[in-house]
Formats: sequence, structure tokens, C-alpha cells
Amino acid sequence: MADWPVVVTLLGWILAVKSALFLLFPQVMGIFSGWTDRFMTTWIRAGGLLLVMLGAILVYRSIYG
Repeated sequence: MADWPVVVTLLGWILAVKSALFLLFPQVMGIFSGWTDRFMTTWIRAGGLLLVMLGAILVYRSIYG
């Protein structure tokens, strides 16, 4: 399994590529225009919870790893 710095680096590159694609192709955002506020709120909370758990794992591994 990859060490945690590799995971952080990969996530950073994925976010950078995603951001560049949204900047270069803004019409892609039209896909999300039909989503309801309730649906988006649910996914934002789920994504936030996932990121908090990933952050906790990475902090734990950096301190005790």
C-alpha cells in the first residue's frame, strides 16, 4: 500500500486537474444545474465527513506512524 504522502500528493493532483478542467470548460458545470438543494446538501455533508475521516487518519499516521 502507498504511504500517506503519496495519497496526499495524488489527491492534490486530482483536485488541480479538476479545477483546471472547470476553468477551461465552464459549460461542464451545467450538468449540476438540475440538482436540488437537498441533494447537494446531502452530498456536501457526506463529502465533508469523508474528508474529515481521511484527515484524521492522515494526522494519526503522521504522529504515530
